[in-house]
Amino acid sequence: MKRREVILALIGALLLLCGAKLIYSTPIKAQLTTIGATCNTPATILELRDSNPRSAIVLFHGLSANRRVMSYLGEEFARTGKRVYLLDLPGHGDSKQPFTFARTEGCAAEAIGTLIRNGQIDPEKTALVGHSLGGAIAIRMADQFPTAATIAISPAPLVLPRRMPSNLLIFTAQFDIPILKDAAQQIALAAQGNRTDDSDFSERRAFELDRVAYATHASLIVDKRVRKVSSKWIDRSLSNLSADPAGAWSVTFPGSHLFHGLGGSVGERAEAGALIGLLGLLLIFPITASAITTALRLGEAPAVATSAPRESALLAQPVTKKFILEWAVAAFISVCVMTIAVPLHPIVRLYSGEYIASLLLLVALILFLFHWKQFRSAANFDARSIGSGLVLGFATLLAFGAWLTLQLFDAWLNGPRWWRFAVMLPLLLPYFFAEEAALGPLPHPRTARAKRFGFFVVLRLILWLACGFAFLATRNDQTIIVILLTIPLAAFSVLQRLGADALLRRTGSIPAAALFDAILVAWFLAAVFPLT
Repeated sequence: MKRREVILALIGALLLLCGAKLIYSTPIKAQLTTIGATCNTPATILELRDSNPRSAIVLFHGLSANRRVMSYLGEEFARTGKRVYLLDLPGHGDSKQPFTFARTEGCAAEAIGTLIRNGQIDPEKTALVGHSLGGAIAIRMADQFPTAATIAISPAPLVLPRRMPSNLLIFTAQFDIPILKDAAQQIALAAQGNRTDDSDFSERRAFELDRVAYATHASLIVDKRVRKVSSKWIDRSLSNLSADPAGAWSVTFPGSHLFHGLGGSVGERAEAGALIGLLGLLLIFPITASAITTALRLGEAPAVATSAPRESALLAQPVTKKFILEWAVAAFISVCVMTIAVPLHPIVRLYSGEYIASLLLLVALILFLFHWKQFRSAANFDARSIGSGLVLGFATLLAFGAWLTLQLFDAWLNGPRWWRFAVMLPLLLPYFFAEEAALGPLPHPRTARAKRFGFFVVLRLILWLACGFAFLATRNDQTIIVILLTIPLAAFSVLQRLGADALLRRTGSIPAAALFDAILVAWFLAAVFPLT
């Protein structure tokens, strides 16, 4: 272990402690429960300690999300003295119900109906808030449960209810995808324009379409403007015309609230704490990788010069352009095959996750036909190296999964998701072995490493473009999630690459790096995408 790694690990541990303090130093009380006899919808109830809230807010998350994603908004609403219900929709988070769009709406209706029958919420003093799919569900509830207000944050396309929801507020992002912007505009046309006078609120006919500048589909749920405008909208709908507690309305860049997390509101402090702790884990990763490889008696592999033999990497000039073309052809053929059937659908059973896993497997099989000899030459299996990839992969999964679940995202797998993880892991190995073999050993010069990283970005971009092509050409619903999750997928890809390179630097083993990659991606797919 190097001195630099020890220093980074100490800083990382300090950041973890600071992050945990920010997350847990909150006056908000959280209670876990389930709602409804049929769906058994997992829920978290948030409210101020020693309070008796007279109004309530029910939050619905979007597709491939869960109730923890909505905790930032939830804690901010709870801070204003309201009781907040965060729900896991079918197939998401802790819910073990299989996902379908119809079941999702049905379980949402069951949860609200149960809360009303049990006297836990009064529709006249309740607001429904949802993001993406959850926004569409909140609007669709208008026919069954007229409430005081409804807020839809970048709602998914939907069949409008027979009646418009009371006091409806719609948010749309400047950088949202066109189909979601069009959906928001269609709702605005049906509502016949903005109405925001006090009389409109008292008559339950208020409406506003709020276009948030510098925002994306995902960033809206942590956007400071969305929080402030939503809070004031709900207060006006509940005839509580108090001044905006957060101050004047203003347009902020997505995520800018995090820079004020140490002195900000409840949600901001918790969000900042979660990200600070995440940075701490990243700083601890290098010493963890060194400790694992050292424990398995693996010294750091020597750096590989750029003049390495051609068979050691498919990236060697002049075959780069040809290989990129072959990768693109393989991806195009794969998405065309999946217009007929998604091969892994019967065994993976993850909405959109089965599509991505099938795409990776098909691309790998096609590439193996092109480069069987080169891939075979990279298959240098060593038990200790493979062991290091296995141990480091699971250590990363458990550490980051546990931390993310505290505040940001439900990344801790339940039983059905662990089963899907186990099924996908061997099926993903061929692709990541092909990718690591294509990238080849880690070169020593920084310019060569930069080119290698650029090549990696191109390969991942090809997969993303293939999914985009599939969506535009066939309107495949499963591929739209890949477009919506562009930023999280890009961030995950970069961190995965850095982790695999750290392992490769210490072991020199392409199979070990491929196993590490497959573990992380199988975990990502199993944690993020809905069970079906």
